[in-house]
Amino acid sequence: MRQSNRRDAILKVLRENRTHPTADEVYSLVREQYPNVSLGTVYRNLKYFVQQGLVSTLETTDSCLHYDGDTAEHCHFICERCGKIIDVFESVEPPCQLNEHGVSVTSSKAVFYGVCADCNKKQN
Repeated sequence: MRQSNRRDAILKVLRENRTHPTADEVYSLVREQYPNVSLGTVYRNLKYFVQQGLVSTLETTDSCLHYDGDTAEHCHFICERCGKIIDVFESVEPPCQLNEHGVSVTSSKAVFYGVCADCNKKQN
């Protein structure tokens, strides 16, 4: 795929945004700079970025696919009350029992669920 200003803008939104936006949210943010960009263009480029390893995806309990522009190895925490997604830069090792099955782990995604600090404050 050739380089374009719209593609650059989509990737910039993902790299600068730490909220793990959905495709619709990326679309809204990119439209601020490029009002004529189509939703199809955003979806095609998101798919391309994921295939190229420039962006990762995160499936959440809201049944939406979220995008993460930070491809450094990390885990995620998802608040069960407000849906906020927080990056957790801790490594989680695969269970040793996998060795017993003769598998080779090449990557993993760890997601923790609970209640975020903001929601905890609101409750107290």
